[in-house]
Amino acid sequence: MKNGLKFKEVKSEITRIAKIEDPNVCQKEVRNLDKILNAPKVRKIKRSTYYDLYTVIVYYDKVKARGSETPDKKLGKISFEEYEKKKTIIDDLIKKGNIEELKKYLII
Repeated sequence: MKNGLKFKEVKSEITRIAKIEDPNVCQKEVRNLDKILNAPKVRKIKRSTYYDLYTVIVYYDKVKARGSETPDKKLGKISFEEYEKKKTIIDDLIKKGNIEELKKYLII
């Protein structure tokens, strides 16, 4: 599934939220889960001397009976040297799906 969450993890998260009795806490947890599931997925593809970063569309392929990914929009590129210098920051932004902040570090 999207953002590294497996189907079983999402199902267990939903059942955990369903067991919460306080409606305000339950609503907050549902919003957090929705944020996680709707965050855009970013994939980096290695080229000759740089990485290309793309947003990815995730879908289920019935013929292959598994999930597949298709690159959607190119966000930009970053050289290997720059990526190694700012690796922790960039990887954190990719995980969170924060595209606007990520674009500040990329060459468009």
